Amino acid sequence: MAEPRCYKLYYSKMARFPRSPDQVRAITYFAVVPTLALPDYLDTRELLVRRGNQVVASKSGRWGERLSVWDRAVYATYSDWARWFWKGAVHIDDVAAAVILSLDLLSRRHLDQQLVLTLDSAYQYTDADLDHWDAEGPGSTFRKHYPEYYDLALSYGFDPALKPTRLDISETVRWLGYKPAYSLANLLSELAEFGDRGPPHFAGN
Repeated sequence: MAEPRCYKLYYSKMARFPRSPDQVRAITYFAVVPTLALPDYLDTRELLVRRGNQVVASKSGRWGERLSVWDRAVYATYSDWARWFWKGAVHIDDVAAAVILSLDLLSRRHLDQQLVLTLDSAYQYTDADLDHWDAEGPGSTFRKHYPEYYDLALSYGFDPALKPTRLDISETVRWLGYKPAYSLANLLSELAEFGDRGPPHFAGN
């Protein structure tokens, strides 16, 4: 019988009441659940692996996604996952990087407070873009940054006029030196190249 796998679930010892998805985007808890059959690009595998005295991100864990109180679906296609990410989200690679940075922080110093640090993805949109979203008409801000992907977005039923929710990660940057790498540009590039199959699964760690 296959061994149970670890999947990331929502949990917060500090929250007695439900919070919004934006507030809990980075508050997670690892729990063991029975083995699940998932498409290759959603196979979580190990998010982190040990190499000697180092804990590093596992290349084979890229396409795992959290099973949370708001996001329990297993996505049938890559565009289904992309539709969830489109509104504003954080990629599992950036989550894994933040976990490593957190472990590094804890190994270097004793904290006299319990930190709740927000994670978010990288953005090409500037503060001015978000403050004056689509000032030149519906979809104009998206087209400004991703003109080559405008028709692609429409072909998959995405709304270029939808303003993403960007979170304040300044405290995470200050404490961890967190720098997200995955953005909508990466998603669009992968969708254009691989379509609904999604990027190929990494082999090995």
